[in-house]
Parts: sequence; structure tokens; C-alpha cells
Amino acid sequence: MNAPLLKPIVAMAMAVMAVQSMAPEQRFEAAVVKRYDHRNDRGSIIGPVALFGCYVGPGRLQYNCSGSVTKLMAEALGLSTFQIEKASPPEYVITAKLSEPATRQQMNDMLASFLQEHMGVRYHLEKRPIKAEFLIVASTELLKKLPASHDPVPFADTSSASNPVHPAGQFCKSKPGSHEGEIQTICTNTNFYLLAQILGRSYGVPVIDETGLTTRFDLDFTTKTNPEEPYVIGEPQYAANLSEIRKLLQGYGISLQARQGVTDFLVVDHVADEAAFLN
Repeated sequence: MNAPLLKPIVAMAMAVMAVQSMAPEQRFEAAVVKRYDHRNDRGSIIGPVALFGCYVGPGRLQYNCSGSVTKLMAEALGLSTFQIEKASPPEYVITAKLSEPATRQQMNDMLASFLQEHMGVRYHLEKRPIKAEFLIVASTELLKKLPASHDPVPFADTSSASNPVHPAGQFCKSKPGSHEGEIQTICTNTNFYLLAQILGRSYGVPVIDETGLTTRFDLDFTTKTNPEEPYVIGEPQYAANLSEIRKLLQGYGISLQARQGVTDFLVVDHVADEAAFLN
């Protein structure tokens, strides 16, 4: 008897979806662009270091990004360092005001829009060969064993210019392990894209997510450095137990394969004249 009501209900639902699809994309409420001042570089044992990147703070309504245009565009697109040319001057600082707290992805989308609309950035992604570690799905059955997370994606954590939080760092926390050289990493509500970034930073090799999954999950793992490897001041000390990570992931139906493949590489084609966007 209620069948005739279905058509109006369906039509109303489709209308609501159409209105939502036409909703304007989020934008920065306001933003200022200035040249980066290297007098703000962080002091270290190897000399001044520029900590380019993006962070939220002070408070959840300010988003700060610094670096070359290529670096800024890479941040907006969530690309890794192996997907861009080596950064070179000029470098800029963007200080943006948000109308409300946002996730890191939402802020990166706003940054991408700002770069294109206000700084005239035009770019394209091209496929380039690369030797890397690739995350792929090997078993959909074993994948069901991966502890799923159904928590909503939280707003981005606040941090500072001297200690910016990497996007993956919000979902993966580290602490010393039970033995020397061990670091225990606890990931919650993460995904394979972010896991690839964490593994790449831990092991010093490009790691590329080819699972095609947006599933969010929890995962703990331990990285171990080689105690016999001499520590070089100023050089990162990478973990050396990648074989153990392969075995761990295999138990969840994920294969970490070392091979030749391709990756998206960012190419910036055009940037507006500075006079058009510097404040």
C-alpha cells in the first residue's frame, strides 16, 4: 500500500544529493603569502636547517605551510619526496586562517585550491619508473584479519614550526622498544597510504601503496636498527628489519614487494609572478 510513496521519497533523496554535490568546495577564510626568511632556520649540530612543510597551530584554525612552490604543491597532493624534484628557491610561507577545524586532507584540499587560484600554479603528474617497495593485496581472506577501525577521521593535530607533525604521525605514535635500537610504532585509524609513508620514513626506501584500499585499521609493529652500524652525525639512522615487516603484513594478506614499477611524479608547469600574490 505504501509503494506509491517510494517515488517521492526517492526523488527527494536525489534532490538532496544533487544539492550536496553542488556545495562549494572549502576555502581558506584568509591567507597571507610571504617570502621564507632563512633567519628562522632551526639550529642543529650540522648548521641551520629549514623545516619546510605544513603544520596546524597555534590553535586549530591556523594552517601554516612553507617551502618552494613544488614542495607546497606536493604537500597539498600528499606526495612523498621521491615524487618531486629537489626543492629550490624561491621559497614561501603561507599562513592561512580556517573558518572551522578541519582534517589534514580537508586542509590539503584547501591548500591545493589556494595555490592554483591565488598563486597561478599549474601542474601535471607524469608516470616515471622507480625501484621501490609496493604494498599490494595478496589475499582478501587474510585481509579480514586486519583489525578494522570505524572511528571518524579526527581533526588535524596542532604542532609548531620547530616540531611539525608529519600527516602520518597523527595516526602512528612511536615509543622506545624493550631492547636497544627498537622502536615500537602503534598505528590507530590509519590506512595503507599513510602506512606506506611511515614505512618509507622508517626504512629509508620509497614505499608505494598499490592496494587500492581506503580501509582504516589498527596495526602495531616494531622497527629495529642495526646495532653494529656506526652512527653518523647528521645522517638519519634507518631501521634494518624490513623482512619482519613483510612477514607481519603477509599475515594480513598484504604483500610488500621490492621491484621496479612506476609512480606519479609532480611537474610544475607555471607559477604566477610574485607581484600577484606576495603580501
